[in-house]
Amino acid sequence: MPKRIFPPLLAIPESQANSPGIERALVDSAFAQRQSLVVGGLAMLLVGLLVWLHSGKLWMLGWTLASAATLVGRLSLARAYHARAEPDCPYVWARRFTIGAWASGALWGLINLVIVTEHDPLINLVVISVESGYLSGAVARNNVLPAAAHGQIVLTLGMMAAACIATLQLPYIVFCGFILLHVLSSRSTMRFLSRQTTQLLVAGADNERLLARLAATNDDLARANGRLAALANTDALTGLANRRGFDEALAREWRAAQRAHASIALLLIDIDHFKAFNDTLGHPRGDECLRFVAAALAAELRRPEDVVARHGGEEFVAVLPQTDLHGAALVAERVRAAIAALAIPHPACALGYVTVSIGAVALVPAGDAAMGDLVALADAALYGAKASGRNRVLAATSEPAVQPPPASMVRMVPEV
Repeated sequence: MPKRIFPPLLAIPESQANSPGIERALVDSAFAQRQSLVVGGLAMLLVGLLVWLHSGKLWMLGWTLASAATLVGRLSLARAYHARAEPDCPYVWARRFTIGAWASGALWGLINLVIVTEHDPLINLVVISVESGYLSGAVARNNVLPAAAHGQIVLTLGMMAAACIATLQLPYIVFCGFILLHVLSSRSTMRFLSRQTTQLLVAGADNERLLARLAATNDDLARANGRLAALANTDALTGLANRRGFDEALAREWRAAQRAHASIALLLIDIDHFKAFNDTLGHPRGDECLRFVAAALAAELRRPEDVVARHGGEEFVAVLPQTDLHGAALVAERVRAAIAALAIPHPACALGYVTVSIGAVALVPAGDAAMGDLVALADAALYGAKASGRNRVLAATSEPAVQPPPASMVRMVPEV
């Protein structure tokens, strides 16, 4: 940050001294009041013209032209500030604004020469009244930049007091007491407004930080809740959806199939002779087998909308939206073949490796059909596959049934 060449120009508490956002907001506030600046500049021009027309003094015409030039310069500075490409050091613009404010204050101070040179109480009263009113407005407008406000008070009221004393007239000398009170009042008002403005900006910045932290906390909480929800629906051993995840997925896809009048398929997959596998090789090897089978299932069910879950123990289940019975049977056979191809050793199985039996079913939700019909059909098909010799796929017809279907409703898809 550039070295300061003036007294502190920004009303920033020590705790916020390194807050560029607050500093910039203070300078923004000063340059945002162009309308007030124009009104004050026009007041200077009108007073200057009035005194010049009344007195005919050439210096008053020069004062009026200088006031016009100062107004144009300050408006140009404000325009340049708002047109700058990127925010830069606020102190640079604070100093420029302060110099402009001091120039206006000095001009208001110089017009007090009228009090000494023109012995016209009406003209003097107009100058003093308009000047005091302008100063009060300037103090309120420039409170965000204390140096600008202080300078205007000293330059304007200081020269007014000096001019009153220079008249050597008792009423004007007594009036200096009122000027002193005005100085004290203006400085007190400026300090109060400066403190209030800064506190509001600091509070606003604190609120923004708190809101940002709250939003970040909410995001973290949402992510944590998402992770918890995922964990609640995930089987810890295989990484697939668990029974709860399956129930939610089936309910969701069932409703979607009802709305679209589309077919939904279900595969029920059971590892053949898994109890014997555990009894022979132990549960750690059984867990490893479950993970291999789960990985093979996840690899074969490739569509994003397909859901594969561990249904319990050695049983897995797959939900296949937008799939008819023929498609379900083809997918089931591909799954059966993929797991057989793993060739996981199984001493208690006649084939010598791990195989699965699969029941496949598909139906279009209609009439009084319910999700339980789909599960019942799949369970009956799986039962038929295991009863028919295992290591095979059985696909049930799409007729809904709450009770297990008879053998006539079950057909076997030949092994590959």
